[in-house]
Parts: sequence; structure tokens; C-alpha cells
Amino acid sequence: IMKAEIFRLQKNSNLALATLTKAVEEFPLNNQLLFLKASYLVEFNLLEEARAAFLFLLQQNYKYDEVQFLLATIA
Repeated sequence: IMKAEIFRLQKNSNLALATLTKAVEEFPLNNQLLFLKASYLVEFNLLEEARAAFLFLLQQNYKYDEVQFLLATIA
């Protein structure tokens, strides 16, 4: 997570997303990683992929209010 945040602060969105994508692949049950990746996707205007991730998190009942808010923001 820290590595992705460093890349994001350096405005290197490709490396930030690649880092989080790899982390989500390695730890698919870690909803925190998926939530962070989806948040970055919103920030980088990749809204369809973010929406899919947030809908999955909604089904998992993960951070329900925050996920609802972000889905509304995307809409």
C-alpha cells in the first residue's frame, strides 16, 4: 500500500495502479486492497473498473456507507 501511495504522490498513476493490481491478485480476499485500488481508479478516472470493484465490495458488505458514497460519486 505504501509503495502505491508513493507512486500516486509522484503522479505516476500507471505504477500506482500496477502495484495495487498485483497486490489484489496476490491477496484476492483482502478487501482493503481492492477498496484502495477502486479509490485510485476513481481518482484516475477509470470509472467502469472502479464501479465493478465497488459493486463487488458492496456484495461483501465492506465499508458499506463509503462504497455507496463512491458509487454515487461515479454515477
